[in-house]
Parts: sequence; C-alpha cells; structure tokens
Amino acid sequence: MTCHRQGWSRISRLALLGIAAIILAQCRAPLDEPAGDKLSVIWISLDTLRADHLPLYGYARDTAPFLTELAERGLYFEWAISPQNSTLPSHLTMFSGIHPLVHGIYHSRAQPGNRLAETVPTLPKILSAAGFRCLARVDGGKMSGTFGFSDGFELYDDKPTAFRSKLEQLLGDLAELDESERFFYFVHTYMIHAPYAPPPAYRPLFADARPTSRRQRSLDFYDASIRFVDDQLREFVTALESAGRLDSTILIFTGDHGESFGEYGIPHVGHAGHNLHQNLTRVPWIMLHPDARYRGRVDELVGLIDFPNTLLAMLGSSDQLPDGVDVFASPGDERDYVSHSATGAFSLYSGRNHLLLSEEWPGPERNGLFDIVADPRELEALRQPALEKALSARLEDRLRALRREELRIGASLRARTSIDEKTLKELRDLGYLQ
Repeated sequence: MTCHRQGWSRISRLALLGIAAIILAQCRAPLDEPAGDKLSVIWISLDTLRADHLPLYGYARDTAPFLTELAERGLYFEWAISPQNSTLPSHLTMFSGIHPLVHGIYHSRAQPGNRLAETVPTLPKILSAAGFRCLARVDGGKMSGTFGFSDGFELYDDKPTAFRSKLEQLLGDLAELDESERFFYFVHTYMIHAPYAPPPAYRPLFADARPTSRRQRSLDFYDASIRFVDDQLREFVTALESAGRLDSTILIFTGDHGESFGEYGIPHVGHAGHNLHQNLTRVPWIMLHPDARYRGRVDELVGLIDFPNTLLAMLGSSDQLPDGVDVFASPGDERDYVSHSATGAFSLYSGRNHLLLSEEWPGPERNGLFDIVADPRELEALRQPALEKALSARLEDRLRALRREELRIGASLRARTSIDEKTLKELRDLGYLQ
C-alpha cells in the first residue's frame, strides 16, 4: 500500500478502509519528491486499444511487454471505462469532463457538423491559462482540430504521420523548451485502428500461415500493431529517461474505446454499432509519476470521464471540470459509469456488475448482466432477476439525469463547424465514410 497526494493507490477496498487513518498520517511528501505544481505531462492516446488485449490485463499473447513493465513501475487502473464506443465523443469527454450524452458531439452521417463550443472549458485551456506550453500531434480524422480539440493548444498538428515520427517530433519539441517551462503534450495515434496495418516484419508475430477467416487475420494484425506500438514506446521512454525528462513529468497512456472481433455472438469487426461489452468499453489507463507514492494497481472502477479532473488535481490545480472526479480524492468510493452507443445501446458499470441494455436489439448478445470480477471477459451472463431489475432502475435514473443536463446546457456546448476535404478524406481512410 502506497500513499499519494490526497488518497492512496490501493489493492483492496477493505485494506484501504481498515488502515486509512494510519496511512493518512504518513502521507507527507518528502522534500525531494516533486510537488504537483512543478510537474509537466505527456499524454499518449492509443486509439482503439482494448484493455483485454494487453498481457497486463491477462491477455495470453505478449502484445505489450513494455507497457507491462511501465505499469509495474507506475500505476494502472484495472477497470477504466469509456463512456462511448467511438473516438470523437470519448476524447471530447477526456478533454472536457462532460459525458457524451450531454455534449452530444459524435460526427456521424446523421450529425456531420458539430464541434465543442469555444466557450467550454477544457483541460488544455485550463493548463494554457496556468502557463503550460500546450502542444499536440494527432492523426486527424475524428481528432481533427475542427471538432474543437485544438482550442487551448499553441501547436495542434492534426496531419496523420507515422507513430515513430510523432514521437521523434515530440522529443524535438521538448528539446526546444526551456527546462523551467511546464508543458502539456498530447499525442494521438490510429496505428492500432483499422485497417490493422502493422509493418511487414510484425505481421507474422501472432498470425497462422493460413488464418481461418478474415476476422482472425484482422485480430492477428491488430495484436501485431499493438506490439509495434509497444516497441516504439520503449525507445521513446528510454530517450525521455536519458534526457532526464521523467524526473518532472507525468507520463500517461490511455485507450479511448476498444474493438470487436466477432465476440459475444456479434458477427462484427470494429467498434460501431450496439456492442458495449467489456471489449468495447474497458480501456487501459496507465501512469508513470515521478512521485513514488503513485504506484500499484487500482481495482475500483474509474471512468475516462474522471481523467481531466484527476490530472488537474495531480498538477496542483484547484480547477475542476463539470463531471467526473479526482479518483484519488475519495479512495474506496463506489461510482457508477454509463456507457452508450450512438445507436441506442446503454450499459452501466456498478461495483462488480456490468449491465448491458439495448431495447432495439433485445437478444442476449447485447443485453445481460455480468460479474466483472469473477468473469472479466463476460463469458457467462448472471441469472439474478432482482439484481438486474435494481441495476436497470439505477441505469434509467442516470440516463434521466444526463438527459436533463443535456436539455439544460447541451445546446450551449455545441457549435456548428464545416468539415474540410482533408478531414473527410481521413474519415474515409479510417472507414467512417464511404
């Protein structure tokens, strides 16, 4: 058990609550440990990375040995929940602390032209106002600056480039900063995203000579892409350490949503549609913090909606965004997390339970109740009607509250935008548009 700024990284709630008073008395930062108000941030978003395809989360294939090593040196969340199964809305939530059902920005064929309004506070805007140098290099498409992501950044390069190039550019950018300058650097890559195109040398890693199906080949190449990214991250972090940057930098890796390869009887490859099982909604969230008290595994549920407020608190900021919490401020608290698809499916993570509800698709493939502790891959639905009824009522309460909030402020969060030809091409290349 190790302690940190306001709470503890913890293995079990029972242990936490049993010794909380003792640990709290010991949580006084040594003088040689960096204070939050001196730290910088590098956040790398690995688009489409599902947690259960990392060995850190129990996967049999060795897709990410370096991320495993990094998590063992730092801190990781066992169950981090994405609020939506698509890139744009989930990232906007991580930027703004606003649930997708409230901000309502998806970019679909039915809703092609909304962006986050310039008046909405976001993580980069807050940090920029606090004196951070805010820089970003992303892969465009649904991360295009036209959707509001670029607000608050002095550099927002949304031209798709190779992942290695982005990391090299990041190192070059940091070399030009004065060592006294605090920075917030955001990197996003679609390297793991469809069309699953790992470099040729990586393609045989997990593939049979004759794959049984196109779906299997997609899964094998998806895993190979993860391994390629992991190898690039090893080189990158080694360079950061050599430059001494990790002594004063919080390094963060997240997914934004997962990916489906025909599991749960849903014959679909990708992340569109009604599927909200754990393969779509459980994502990695890994941190390496200079403060040695941020170590271990966090078992309690957290959500990507908590990401901005947690980061602001770690940086010593008193600013907080509308929803989500600092997950370290209230150790042991149980929180519910709602996920949804743009096609009308909903899910509720609550404690050790995950409820899926899709009224338009009533089959067992998209509906059911699962115990994510005993059955983390959700292979067998529970048969507990009373618990399912209670959780359904809780989900309905949460949905009503989110819809009321959307009616109250939703229109003020959105602004119209035009999608340029560059972004449209990138969306077509990613398979979002025909």
